[in-house]
Amino acid sequence: MSFTLDEAIALADSAHRGAVDTGRPRGGDHQRAVRRLVQAAGYGPAHQMTAVLHEDDEASGVGPDLLARARARGAPPEVVAALESVTRRPDPDAPDDWEPYLSGLISRAAANDIGRVVKLFDGVVSMLPWHAEGPPGALRSQIEYRYRPAQAILLAAEASRRAEGLVGPFPVERGAFLRYAIALDTRVRANDRFGALAARLEALGHDDGLGTALGEGYAAS
Repeated sequence: MSFTLDEAIALADSAHRGAVDTGRPRGGDHQRAVRRLVQAAGYGPAHQMTAVLHEDDEASGVGPDLLARARARGAPPEVVAALESVTRRPDPDAPDDWEPYLSGLISRAAANDIGRVVKLFDGVVSMLPWHAEGPPGALRSQIEYRYRPAQAILLAAEASRRAEGLVGPFPVERGAFLRYAIALDTRVRANDRFGALAARLEALGHDDGLGTALGEGYAAS
């Protein structure tokens, strides 16, 4: 059974539309932003599938559902394993009924070569104010107690794998990685804006009336 990136995107969009109907605000925009960064960094379909299908927000219920549906649709084993590494697990013994974020989810993601990359870029998208939702004070708290410690764990694991021979496009020193990721995100967003403008101009070009008017204008000049 073949499972394509387009199928993964359609599956994620369907799941997030259902979550929006129950009050979840993001609707998969976050995951699409992570996928574009992963793609721009040079990673292939398996990483991009994991990026667009990942969801670690336990309140939404989307993560475990996407994992089950991807497995049922025949997603590649490496994608299923990566999704398992970045999907938060219930823990009835924990105060909030979910495994710890850093010692549970992030430590598990750090051990998976695909999951680790996805969570690194996921953290970048979560930290950047132009992607973030909610009040600035809440974001600062999340950065201090959640995203920065997670990034340290993930980058340390990546550095260890690089020492073993794994090749990667980004620097593993935290400051250098952040500069790389912000520059990458800036380029991706600029390309998105350019693409949207090009699509709009193309649509306008197919407008017969406007096309005639533009043609006459060029001829007159």
